[in-house]
Amino acid sequence: MCNLSNGLVALGEDKKSYSLAQMMIENEEPLDKIILYTGYSVEKLKDIANTMGKLLPEK
Repeated sequence: MCNLSNGLVALGEDKKSYSLAQMMIENEEPLDKIILYTGYSVEKLKDIANTMGKLLPEK
């Protein structure tokens, strides 16, 4: 696969993880579960939650 293809695949995977994180935050899933399924850090999840006007669920 060429570099452009690799970049596009990575971008698609990131959008998928971002959408999954939003859905899990919206449904108040436990923080450790969101981290496990998305691979995102707590700081990234806090940023996502803030853009949604939500608080992260407690661990």
